[in-house]
Amino acid sequence: MNWEEYFKKGNEYMERNMYDKAIEYFEKALKDCPDDKKWEIYMKSGLCMWNKLFKYKIRTHKADYNKTIEYFKKALENCPDEEKWKIFVGLGLCYSSKGNRNKAIKCHKEALKYCPDDKKWLIFLNLGVYYELRDYNKVIEYYENALKYCSNEEGKGLIFLYLAVFYDSRDYKKAIEYYKKSLEYCSDENTKKQLIHC
Repeated sequence: MNWEEYFKKGNEYMERNMYDKAIEYFEKALKDCPDDKKWEIYMKSGLCMWNKLFKYKIRTHKADYNKTIEYFKKALENCPDEEKWKIFVGLGLCYSSKGNRNKAIKCHKEALKYCPDDKKWLIFLNLGVYYELRDYNKVIEYYENALKYCSNEEGKGLIFLYLAVFYDSRDYKKAIEYYKKSLEYCSDENTKKQLIHC
């Protein structure tokens, strides 16, 4: 098999959530892959590690986080600018999971430099979460920026929900106001039922 076939096979395993097998094929693809294609293989390997750790709630030692970070850092080496934001977000999530919020914040701020406007709301939402224990004003600023950049209904509902949770122990009236706004944007009936009981 050539590197492209290994890469294709890795993608197939990734789509089927068979992350270890996907990484195995991505590693094989890296051996003969041209330099300008390596970033994508490293990025996908990092995503596989991330999904393996968190989608299935596998709790492992820090070496797995470090391996994920290593994949993402290697992906940044030859990555086109328009793809860098995804890798910085991945790095930020890894650092956050390791308990290093300062590095997580730095990575997310770096992601904002490369991110298309229609995706920035996701990064601002993460930044708001990172600041919740530190700086009240920053949280509000980031959540407001998330609202400014968000163009879809479900996303706005999610942001209003985060605001409601943020205000829940600080300003009960504002929390209720944001819970109600979240309901306005929510289209899923099960989620609405859960929100009504908050």
